Amino acid sequence: MHLLDFIHELDGKILDRGYSYYKQGQLKCIDEDDEVYIFEVTHPNHYDVKIEIDSEYNIVDTSCSCPYTRGECKHVAAALFYLGEFLVDEDYSGFEIEEGEDQFMDYHQTNQYSEKLYNQVKHVLDQKNTFKKFSKLNEMYQETLSLLLNSDDSSGYLQGVIAHMFEHMEIYLIEMIEKKSNHIDDAFEISMKCAKNVNYDFALNYH
Repeated sequence: MHLLDFIHELDGKILDRGYSYYKQGQLKCIDEDDEVYIFEVTHPNHYDVKIEIDSEYNIVDTSCSCPYTRGECKHVAAALFYLGEFLVDEDYSGFEIEEGEDQFMDYHQTNQYSEKLYNQVKHVLDQKNTFKKFSKLNEMYQETLSLLLNSDDSSGYLQGVIAHMFEHMEIYLIEMIEKKSNHIDDAFEISMKCAKNVNYDFALNYH
């Protein structure tokens, strides 16, 4: 992919968040060595981004130390905006952040939502029926994963609540297997769908 083409290839929400980071100066290029550029994101968690660009401005490789694993992250997008201006003098002043139903949650809104979600999870865990708890946690888990992309979770609070839900889903699944529950087939099917969306390393880091 050419450096000038990334704004047509990356997810719109990722571009929106990346553009915000870029415009607000929340990353800086800290090293450049033989077409490899190293960036530091400081909002406020520390993440390292590495972008390799060849002599014809093709994007050879990208990486970021953040936990996002579903394609290029907003930190990589921010770095690409930076390089587009720095290397090829691309003008992004006309780039417009998409308006849609999913509004971006800022740092404080995300923490408030996370606190509310955590209390809802506690309420679910107090219920008696294991399968109902498992199913409700899965529903909340899937919904919250989609919100994670569109929020400023610099504190890691929302990610921690997500991992908390995932951990208990694992516990309840094992419990149903051991008790040979009549709902085990349904629970197993839910788990397989859930597993497609989870980064196990990320979840384990928050256990």
